[in-house]
Amino acid sequence: MRLRNLTTGSTIAAHVTRADSTWRRMLGLLFRDSVEPDEGVWFPNCSSIHLVGMRVPLDVIFLDEDARVVRTHPHVERHRIVACRAARTTIELGVGALSRNDVLIGDRLALEDESP
Repeated sequence: MRLRNLTTGSTIAAHVTRADSTWRRMLGLLFRDSVEPDEGVWFPNCSSIHLVGMRVPLDVIFLDEDARVVRTHPHVERHRIVACRAARTTIELGVGALSRNDVLIGDRLALEDESP
């Protein structure tokens, strides 16, 4: 699936999976040796993540109940925890996703199927 910024119309990441099972939520990007800026995981019903045991740092986006950006954290180092009380969705992306995309507080994001 792709992560799109509905406010600007741009694609933030082309290869994002939805963590919609307990197993997928537990694994996330845990065993990856690298994560490209156009890769990530969308965690619904999630207001915090940890990078404990991660092999790489990540960019993190927090969304509210309307899928609007409430906080961003570029380049979160391994073994850290980040949280946002207002968040209802958390997105993990490869480092560089936030620096190459203009993701602003208030932007509305969506996870879209790649098929036409």
